[in-house]
Amino acid sequence: MNYVNLMKAIKADEKCPKCRAPYSVETLGAKRFIDDISSWNKYKTQYIGGTLVDLKDGSYSETLATNDSLLLFTAQSTHICNLTFPESTNWKKCNWKHIIKQLNLQIKDLRKTQKLKDVRAKIVRRIIFAYSGIPSPFSIDLISAVRRQREFTEKMVNNKWIDCIEVQKNATIRYNKFLSLMKEQNTLLVPTLDIDLAWHTHQIHASSYRAFTQKNIGRIINHDDTLTKGVLSNGFAVTARAWYKKYHEPYTHVCPSKYWLTTTKKVMSVIVPPYGLLVLYRLKKYRKATNKKNRKHNKKDKGKDTDNLYKYSGVCGVNESTPVTKSHGKCGGCGGGCGGYGVNCGDGGGCSSGCGGCGGCGGCGGGG
Repeated sequence: MNYVNLMKAIKADEKCPKCRAPYSVETLGAKRFIDDISSWNKYKTQYIGGTLVDLKDGSYSETLATNDSLLLFTAQSTHICNLTFPESTNWKKCNWKHIIKQLNLQIKDLRKTQKLKDVRAKIVRRIIFAYSGIPSPFSIDLISAVRRQREFTEKMVNNKWIDCIEVQKNATIRYNKFLSLMKEQNTLLVPTLDIDLAWHTHQIHASSYRAFTQKNIGRIINHDDTLTKGVLSNGFAVTARAWYKKYHEPYTHVCPSKYWLTTTKKVMSVIVPPYGLLVLYRLKKYRKATNKKNRKHNKKDKGKDTDNLYKYSGVCGVNESTPVTKSHGKCGGCGGGCGGYGVNCGDGGGCSSGCGGCGGCGGCGGGG
């Protein structure tokens, strides 16, 4: 399988070198979906992709995955049989148009028999998302995910502060504060690079990460690295403002307005004066979340190397710089979860007066 050629044109066909049958990214995803349904009905051991982890709260449940699969993909259904028997060996039938047609008929039958209420909402959409556009045997495009992680790694290794113990300690404290903020906010929060480094480290231990965030945050936190620069920029500005409001300390020395104040906002501020006032109000709030002293220092020494640990700051995916302000309190380093002596330690929040360290965890670790 030529991955590069496939991903250049998702709907274009390649030909199998052995049988010369045409296939595409969509064809491969559809074939894998049909094969998984067949395997599920035969063995009941391999779960259907997208059923194990709930996208809303990140909870992991084999029971719910089994229940949904038994109802949606039962071999007793004519519509499912139409997918798994002759079509599974016919490449012309391995397309999402045909699959979705049969699934809609199956859902219609479940609705008539009042069984649809026993199936989780939007589960079919999540299942299709786990197969469509993915040529590999995983629920995500693993190759693309690894490429994104390489970009993050490159940002990290090019910063001198990464090996500094003081930065690592402060990053641990700030990461716990970031999680505390995430627990209270329903909006997208974007980390600075030091916080993101701690976050990535935590995700290395998948099972622990899942348990830690579900227990302390109330849901499994998904680290979405596929967001666009515009979304990240706006999220960074919102995060800086929320951080200052909660902790009364700067979040970064790079003023969020540098990314948030787009040309469109400037033009709209002139055309619609009330909107302009709102923009000015938000800019004022965002600037409060900026470490002005370090910002001036950074501007003065622009382009020069410096040992100043807190010169760099930025947004994961937006700016390639990093740490910012010293966090209040002390940190015991990495080891054993947020079990320190801070006021908010142990309740899933950050530490307002210190932290016993973040015990690390692991990615969103869910199955399919």
